[in-house]
Amino acid sequence: MTAFVITAAGRGSRIGRVGESLHKCLVPLNGKAVLSHIIDLAPTHARLVICVGHMADQIRDYVELAHPQLDVMFIDVPNWNAPDGGPGASLLAARDAVGDDHMIFTSCDTLWDRHQRLWSGPGASSWVALASIPPGTRVNRWTTVGTNASGSHVVQINDKDENVPVISQFTYAWTGLGYIQDCDIDDFFEGIIHENAPDGETQIPPGLQCVIGLEAKFINWTDVGDEASYRAAVQRFTGYDFVKLDQATYVLPTEGRVVKFNANPEAVTHRVHRAASLEQTVPKPIRGARTDTLMAHPYVPGVTAYQAIQRDGVEVTKKMLDWFRGAIFSSRNGAPLEDATHARELLTEFYRRKTLDRINLLPADRLRQAAYGAVQYVNFDDLISRPVWGVPHGDFNYGNVIVTPGGEFVGIDWRENFAGSFFGDLRYDLGKMLAGTYVHWDRAQHGDLRPWHAGEEHAELILDFAWELGIKREDVRTIAGLSLLNSAPLHAEPLCGVAVARGVAVLTSFELGDHIGGE
Repeated sequence: MTAFVITAAGRGSRIGRVGESLHKCLVPLNGKAVLSHIIDLAPTHARLVICVGHMADQIRDYVELAHPQLDVMFIDVPNWNAPDGGPGASLLAARDAVGDDHMIFTSCDTLWDRHQRLWSGPGASSWVALASIPPGTRVNRWTTVGTNASGSHVVQINDKDENVPVISQFTYAWTGLGYIQDCDIDDFFEGIIHENAPDGETQIPPGLQCVIGLEAKFINWTDVGDEASYRAAVQRFTGYDFVKLDQATYVLPTEGRVVKFNANPEAVTHRVHRAASLEQTVPKPIRGARTDTLMAHPYVPGVTAYQAIQRDGVEVTKKMLDWFRGAIFSSRNGAPLEDATHARELLTEFYRRKTLDRINLLPADRLRQAAYGAVQYVNFDDLISRPVWGVPHGDFNYGNVIVTPGGEFVGIDWRENFAGSFFGDLRYDLGKMLAGTYVHWDRAQHGDLRPWHAGEEHAELILDFAWELGIKREDVRTIAGLSLLNSAPLHAEPLCGVAVARGVAVLTSFELGDHIGGE
């Protein structure tokens, strides 16, 4: 049986800020961790081996939460961060696990197209996967491989040597993916053992150089090994860079799981705690066994409310509001009465201070000035004078509500707290829902930032519903505008600017006489 070995022991310093609190193999790409993409690319007959070192417990927890049925052998790489560490050291640590079988090995930042039939059956000989040297990159960034004129076999391997001449039609970048036949295993590992790189690291190319008749295979390569290439991959896969630095959500329908990462462990703890009170409104979460920054919950089959609207129109909003009334708004009956002084402090923190703090994070002076100007229109004393206490979802927008095939509604991505409090202002949920009519978040994730003109009808339904509940329509609109300003700095341009512009328009329309409804 073939061993499929993923080397994931290194620190991944080139991934930049995205990898400060998250291992580089777990950075999200098109809804899944890079590691999950690699697991999906492994041949079904292979034994999966993952070499770990840096953030090893995080990787273990992720795999157990995201792929609960998967049989994985984890290999702890000794001294992974020592001067003589490196990818070669990871493979040496996995030597006993590989045994005398064939071995496929890959770095944890290498992806390729699924349709490429790299292992439809045992190959006639060992091979390495090559691709064109990425344009604009330095030669010594890569292990370069020279092939014969037909491109079928390797004739030269140079490990990140900037003095190597590059002949474009015969010199390629090695992608980190390779296959070693069982008959070549001993020679391959002997080569790794007996030669270190000039910087002292234990590398893989010396082992490749000891394999006679090494074939070349060419793949459509996606490299996510540094921040620039990762961001480019996100842009290519999804159409828009929606990555947050301290949070990630992984959706794995075939595994029946959704996994969430939050760099703040208290946020994970509070989210799990609040899920118990939201009861059937949200899925039941599961904590990681070793780390406190990962949790999972069952995957809810269905479509987002945004997607359901494409099929069923405004009826979805009507039913979603009815569900909110029974599942969330009803929690006001069980909420304790807050001390008036404490309540004002919480509301001031959540609506005013938080907004001003977020505005300070906006990347451009023009955005900050526009946002500050709009906030001056808000009468915060008036806004915080009439909260509706309960257990809010906390991020109640159309993208965070799933409509199941049976027509039921289930909330996902619920908020961990309300300004540090378990209870919160139920008006905030309606404000978040309304904000989702001004910015269509599902479309925004795919780069479509055009106004959602059909959202006007949905907005009217939300505001009328609030009025029926005894909530001022102006309060809901104000909260919607504030939430847009709050969300803006969490996203890159141009979405950041769009969220500011629409938040400003919502908040300033009151002063201009654009009240909606008869107040």
